[in-house]
Amino acid sequence: MAATPRKHVLIIALPAYGHLIPLLELGRKVVKYHDVTFAVSHSRVADIKARELASEADFPFYGIPDGFVETNVQLIDRTEFAAMMEKVLPAIRKLLETVPTGNDRPSVDGPSGITRPVDVVIGDNIAAPSLRVCHDRDIPYYFFNTAAASLTLGCLIVDENYPTIPESEEDILKFMEMPPPNAPPPPMSVMFKQIMMPIRETMPLVKGIVFNSIRSMEAEMLAIIQSFPIMKDLPVYFVGPLVPETEKVSVAQLDQQEKVRKWLDRQAERSVVYVSFGSVVVPMTEQLAEIAKGLRKTGKPFIWSVPTRAHHELPDDIASKIAGQFETEDSDFLILPWAPQKLILQHPATAVFVSHCGWNSTLESVATGVPVVGWPMFGDQKLNAEWLVDRKMAVMVEEFGLKPKRVLTAAELESAIRRVGWNGDSADTSYRQAALEWKQKAATGPGSDSNLDILRLVSDIQS
Repeated sequence: MAATPRKHVLIIALPAYGHLIPLLELGRKVVKYHDVTFAVSHSRVADIKARELASEADFPFYGIPDGFVETNVQLIDRTEFAAMMEKVLPAIRKLLETVPTGNDRPSVDGPSGITRPVDVVIGDNIAAPSLRVCHDRDIPYYFFNTAAASLTLGCLIVDENYPTIPESEEDILKFMEMPPPNAPPPPMSVMFKQIMMPIRETMPLVKGIVFNSIRSMEAEMLAIIQSFPIMKDLPVYFVGPLVPETEKVSVAQLDQQEKVRKWLDRQAERSVVYVSFGSVVVPMTEQLAEIAKGLRKTGKPFIWSVPTRAHHELPDDIASKIAGQFETEDSDFLILPWAPQKLILQHPATAVFVSHCGWNSTLESVATGVPVVGWPMFGDQKLNAEWLVDRKMAVMVEEFGLKPKRVLTAAELESAIRRVGWNGDSADTSYRQAALEWKQKAATGPGSDSNLDILRLVSDIQS
């Protein structure tokens, strides 16, 4: 009996790393069953390979000639994000208009650079306006949702009449909110509406939605989503957490990673507090001082990821010790401009993660079973923090965001950390127990929910 022929799957990513990294991981899973080509901005391809996030040994890359050259685009910067989309969306549309297909539908104006006919497309749902071309050319395509399922609910409730707030410099700093039951919808920024509306309009045309999330943790939200008529019969696949199995680092980072590992090895089990607000946001100077005091008040060793540009704003008793922090074995803290997060969260010495609750960090906390003190800053981070709180593995601080009403005090931070991390002298808190239970449910090995959904996805691609 002849083997089932492998389909050719074109995966299309945006050049923002928070979006393309999980798609790279999805590509690694799909390529075991089908052939994959990974398309992303041309300027990103060399960087992906240099950072060893993926290589041609995994699957071939196609560099989309979109003219995008920015190195670290962030959704927090509305102007920067809009500029990226102005370059990327037309180029994705052009690619999809010109790729060869196996259904004999002619391309618009010749070859795109991809010579093998494309059978199926999986694309970032934010590229919905361009992905619609797949429908016009009879190419089956799937949306990839890089965030929690609640963002899909956000898309489903948006229509032309959905209220917006006037555009201003602060709009993008506001949090995404889900309306409470039987309440009028909270207004959203014009930009978020412009992103969500095309997703909503295109949803009836896709073959399914692939979520970088965990089915068992999204059961309630999935039931709400599937109550919408357009979602009733639409296949959904929860294939997360899509986090790299190994953390690829440069030679310089490898040296620091080993130093961090040795420092962690010297700490007691479940004793370390890890603090990271991501690569974009640095709290104001007054807040940095209170964070430092709060960490000191816990009496626990800590690792704090702080960009180099903000080191001079740290209190003197900490800033003065950064240069020699690896030189003495009795150092009780590390201040790192780059932190090997996967190593830290997986290490048995780590007890608590103080996090901004970006989606990838949220999934990593679940995958490693580390309880969280949520300190969201913008965008969907408040939704993510609440998602962890609802699952009993986190608390959220009372003052958060980029422009909080007041400074969170050292005592408040200490209290939140202790509540999550320690029950008296014991590290066996209810938050840790919940985190470990969710870690088991989030496992991605054979027989797991995630693996079963991957198998269902690749089977549906075949059919």
